[in-house]
Amino acid sequence: MTRQPESYILSAVRQALCLSGWYVMRNQQGLGSVPGRADLEALRGGRLVFVEIKTPTGKLSDHQKHFCDTILSHGGEYLVVRRVEDLRDAGLVDMLL
Repeated sequence: MTRQPESYILSAVRQALCLSGWYVMRNQQGLGSVPGRADLEALRGGRLVFVEIKTPTGKLSDHQKHFCDTILSHGGEYLVVRRVEDLRDAGLVDMLL
């Protein structure tokens, strides 16, 4: 199996979400940003999901774990996606295009 860098997975995930009617925002880490913030935020029909992209063997950093815990503690949705099929499994897309 060929390894896919996170950037390829992110691009495919973003495209699948957009084609399924989600408004997708890409977050870039930088000065003033929240440490560990998810790579993507997807919004559709009043539902907001924070999406962190990882390779099949990638692990969340401590900052990412803290961000995830914070979102979940406030009743939010947080999803770690390692492959586009994870979107279907989580009910974010009906089928893969």
